Amino acid sequence: MKRIAFYLATAATLSVAVTSGQQPPAGGGYTAAQAVDGRAAYEGMCAGCHMPDLRGNNEASALTGVSFLNTWRTRTARELIQFIQTSMPPAGPRLTVDQAVVLSAYILQANGARAGAQPLTPANATAIGALASGQAPAAPPSADAPAGGA
Repeated sequence: MKRIAFYLATAATLSVAVTSGQQPPAGGGYTAAQAVDGRAAYEGMCAGCHMPDLRGNNEASALTGVSFLNTWRTRTARELIQFIQTSMPPAGPRLTVDQAVVLSAYILQANGARAGAQPLTPANATAIGALASGQAPAAPPSADAPAGGA
């Protein structure tokens, strides 16, 4: 009887772990307007190397999917913003902090993070894995979507 209780408790624990692992990340890491601005910035400054679908190409790393999340899951949004600002583009003038913030918002959106009411800031210490799943949203974000979402 004790063995059955143990197995039931173990199964229940695993069920909770699996279910919680499948929950979508909490929203609120950035605003929809930031993601719209980020998409426009990405298309103009980043898509040539990182590709229009953010999948990367040769030396330009993927900015979406499993590869991106494996690299950035435990790192913070602040670290992503700092990396973009201090490293991109590899040649030429660096991006401004405002450009890095909106680009980060777009990258988070492309990785399944949901927009919220609070804007993304350079001080955001939330782990990217807590915001993004690495899975693209059901419908690709549109550059002409209303800034307020909905």
